[in-house]
Amino acid sequence: LSQGALVFGLGLLYDDGPVVMPAEALALGAAIGGIGVVWVENAANDDFTIWHAGQGFGTFGGACLAYDRGGDDVWFADPGTTGTVLYLSTADRGVSNRNLAQGAAFGEVGVFGGGLGMLRDASGADNYDAGTFGQGYGRGIAFAALADGGGNDTYNGRGLVQGVGEWRGAGALRDSAGSDNFNQSATQRLVGQGVGQTLGWGSFVDLGGDDAIQYLPSGGGVGIDGGVGLAINVGGSDTHIVASDASWGFAQIAANIGEPGYDEITLGVFLDSGSSTDTYSRPTLTGVGD
Repeated sequence: LSQGALVFGLGLLYDDGPVVMPAEALALGAAIGGIGVVWVENAANDDFTIWHAGQGFGTFGGACLAYDRGGDDVWFADPGTTGTVLYLSTADRGVSNRNLAQGAAFGEVGVFGGGLGMLRDASGADNYDAGTFGQGYGRGIAFAALADGGGNDTYNGRGLVQGVGEWRGAGALRDSAGSDNFNQSATQRLVGQGVGQTLGWGSFVDLGGDDAIQYLPSGGGVGIDGGVGLAINVGGSDTHIVASDASWGFAQIAANIGEPGYDEITLGVFLDSGSSTDTYSRPTLTGVGD
């Protein structure tokens, strides 16, 4: 409960930087029923570290923004790979932390409302690391986004990251420019990158550069059980790799009558545009296309 965090109030942290901000939980921009802001106004290299609920996290009607103007920044939400799992993940028990970070918003439908969570880094070659539930993850009447303005960035996540929405929540990841790397060094375990599942909406948009994208299993514009998932990549010679056939514009409705999302629109869209040659590979397909 520090560094631009609050419970039913207003929390603000402003710094000219450069900064090093380590914290454990509910910090670095976290809002519960109010407004929280972390604003770093510099073009230096900054370091932000957390385990749980921060770096742009909102819940119970809270709205939060974590903003950094520029520089080659490190946004680290401990994924559990350091051997320290402090916050057990319901999606990856005993292995990953339940981060809820780097643009995350959480609520339970019918119990309490969600919130708004956003992480915005305007420029620089940035590094984003998380385990589960982050990098643009929204659940339960909530919206969350990670928006990066440019630079050759690196993103790593283990599951339910990079533009995922669940249970009438929405999550988005948008990278404006640069040759970016996604999940090249992470152990992919669960869905990610433009996935809407169980009545949720997910969006994953990269607007330029020669990108190397390792999609998580069931990732890349996927709709599941009444969800809508969108993945768009614009321009550049990109490399797309998946570890599952349930990717790249895949959609699947609930199996049984009465299950959530059974009679709802379910949609998965994958689009790569531009005149450059792109490479695609997955277990059942290897080839080159535009």
